Amino acid sequence: MLQKIRDKTQGWFAAMIIGAVCVTFALWGIHYYLQGVTGKPDYAAKVNGKAISLADFNITYRQAAQQQAEALGGMDNNTPALQKALRVDVMKELIEQKLLTTSLFKQGYRISAADIEQFIVNMPQFQENGQFSQTRFNQIMQTMMYSQSQFYSQLQNQLLIGQLAVGLSNSNYALPTDVKAAVMLLNETRDIGFVVLPLSSFVTQVNVTEAQIATYYKQHQVRFKTPEQIQLQYLQLPADTKGKNTDKSDLLANLTYENPDSLEIASEKLGLPLMTTTFFEANAPKNTGILASKSVMAVAFSNDVLNEGYNSDVITLDDGSQVVIRVLSRKPASVMPLSSVQEIIKNLLIKQTAQDNMKTLGEQLAQKIAKGASGTVIANELKLNWHEKTDVNRHQQGVNPQVLLSVFKMYVSADRQHPTTQTILLPNGNLAVVAFYQAHYGDLKTATAEQLQMFNRKIADDYGNVDYALYVRSLKKQAKIKINQSLINDNNDMEAP
Repeated sequence: MLQKIRDKTQGWFAAMIIGAVCVTFALWGIHYYLQGVTGKPDYAAKVNGKAISLADFNITYRQAAQQQAEALGGMDNNTPALQKALRVDVMKELIEQKLLTTSLFKQGYRISAADIEQFIVNMPQFQENGQFSQTRFNQIMQTMMYSQSQFYSQLQNQLLIGQLAVGLSNSNYALPTDVKAAVMLLNETRDIGFVVLPLSSFVTQVNVTEAQIATYYKQHQVRFKTPEQIQLQYLQLPADTKGKNTDKSDLLANLTYENPDSLEIASEKLGLPLMTTTFFEANAPKNTGILASKSVMAVAFSNDVLNEGYNSDVITLDDGSQVVIRVLSRKPASVMPLSSVQEIIKNLLIKQTAQDNMKTLGEQLAQKIAKGASGTVIANELKLNWHEKTDVNRHQQGVNPQVLLSVFKMYVSADRQHPTTQTILLPNGNLAVVAFYQAHYGDLKTATAEQLQMFNRKIADDYGNVDYALYVRSLKKQAKIKINQSLINDNNDMEAP
């Protein structure tokens, strides 16, 4: 069964199983940090009277937040909207897991301790030189902040749900008509034609007046508003490589706390120079020096430092040095003068007008071709090239990917005598006018035995996924779910998943 689970599961479930291993290997579960608050419920949710613990929610969110940060490639994921969305996803996943494991236990599904151990031993994430390594396992558990029993329990739940997923997949099958339909659609080819209208040819035809620029500036001043910028003053204690700075570190903390409105006394007592940063904004994409530290940036715009004018606490940087910061100067948000943005507005209006003119012409051409006009003749009149392709498949080389994707979403025209047409805005700003003439459906006789087997398995798996979703929906519909709303937001606006 374990091998079947390993072989047959894919998509969300594969991520759920393998994901349960560790953050480093994109573990399943979406868990998070939560501050305990006195007087609020001591559970994350209750599902039919069974509690989902705060600890489970905390761990899951923390792991999910790290996974999300990695997926965003360094982009800021610490926004209220993203945090709330992640908390909602965490809650839904944990509730679904609780519903499934409870139901499956009642039905007699089980995963033995021996099965769990065998599954772990065979996981490459815990192996070194092809063999299970207890040392590596312990290291990963420590990184995940899991005890061995917590990890075993989590993995047991995922394998238990895996039994259901495999069972639903194995109990479904594809009818011959299903396979035939899949072959016809996936091996379908189409006859198409298209012309590309270059945006550059429309740009050269646009003239923008100073009055238009002034009007746009007046109506869109918020777009030309510079954010508030601040300048920091700070003290920096070098990294303590030999353990000699302990007293200085304590003195730095005490002096800057006892004199919250100035760094000068600490500077004199410790012999540290007062240093300043350049002006910067809260969401500056790239900073250097101490501003490269996320901790420094967060503290700099905190209420105590930014609005109250206090010194910060001691902040330890990645290089081991320690800093205390305070706001030295502030530049309020302001609207840039027209003279400094005039050229930007001019180019923006030229591009907008050119795009509008291009889209209008594109729609006109599409309508003409749909009524029977020759694409070749129309393109020649514009001194452009009409590209006609026959038997284009879904992965055709030499055809713009956006054109290809759109072509296979188009329907055959109602009268079946004229082409279906569409305009497509391409990523480079140009516009394609596309005509879809005829479809040639795939032939079952041309499919290989391997392809037919693949179609059979894929269709059966899809049916299994539908059955799984319906099963979960039925459990939710019958369940009594109580959610600790304080984990989602302070507005109590989350409905039960």
